[in-house]
Amino acid sequence: MASSAILNYAFKNKELVYNLGAMSSYLSQVMFLTHGVHMLLTRTKPHWSVAGFALFSLTSIVLMAPYKWDRKWMRIKSTIGMFTFSSVLVIYALCWIMN
Repeated sequence: MASSAILNYAFKNKELVYNLGAMSSYLSQVMFLTHGVHMLLTRTKPHWSVAGFALFSLTSIVLMAPYKWDRKWMRIKSTIGMFTFSSVLVIYALCWIMN
């Protein structure tokens, strides 16, 4: 019963739910970036699974970008994601090189 009420609310408030999801996505990107900076400062190597997740996240953003590239906010969101995950991958590569 509670799950159907949540689903009904979500479908009635699609914009709010989308914006919450977008905010969560941006926060996860900030977390990845801070993780990369922390690893760089502590001179530790990232685990392959974390680097792989960043690589495949970047790949998915790049591959999905043309789908709605004509929409301004999708271009902005995709560009931010590409910049963030590219930066994280460069930081991870520096961590591997320095160790």
